[in-house]
Amino acid sequence: MNARIPNHFTLVLLLLGLSPACTPVMIANNGDSVTEQHERRSAGTIVDDQGVEMDINRKIRSQLGEKVHITVTSYNLQVLLTGEAPTAELRDQALKLASNAERVRNVFNAINIAEPSAFSSRNNDTWITSKVKAQMLGKTEVEATHIKVLTENSWVYLMGLVTQDEGEKAAKIASGVEGVRRVIKVFEYVN
Repeated sequence: MNARIPNHFTLVLLLLGLSPACTPVMIANNGDSVTEQHERRSAGTIVDDQGVEMDINRKIRSQLGEKVHITVTSYNLQVLLTGEAPTAELRDQALKLASNAERVRNVFNAINIAEPSAFSSRNNDTWITSKVKAQMLGKTEVEATHIKVLTENSWVYLMGLVTQDEGEKAAKIASGVEGVRRVIKVFEYVN
């Protein structure tokens, strides 16, 4: 699908509910044309992932407060916990909260035992994530809509429903981005 749109518009539309298996995602390319890409999760799973993240985040904040810095990422109902907890006990509490959440299939622990990271470190992580995503958008061999990118302490975590080949190519792209110290694949393979 190609359609002309004005250059001053940036368009990213998620059209929910059109197909239970592949949700079309419309992405504007440099403001010139719109291309259709397909998300491998169902529309319901996308919504469930958002709900799982919100639910676990709320529980961690209400029970652990500012003592920890933990990021909750859900993709296809698999949860990745990243960040820092100053003690193993606090980390284990966060893991238990995530593991007991409804609809969660697996929980991957990447929480470091350390004091919460500085704001400047988190800003750098956001910058690295943006650079990795931009590199993936520019490559035809990797479908960026199939991969979720998260950076913590300059370590890039890649989640998604991908083929083995797509996963390897995505990891190679991410590892080539300046500032990335390590790439961790948390993929679910479809082949």
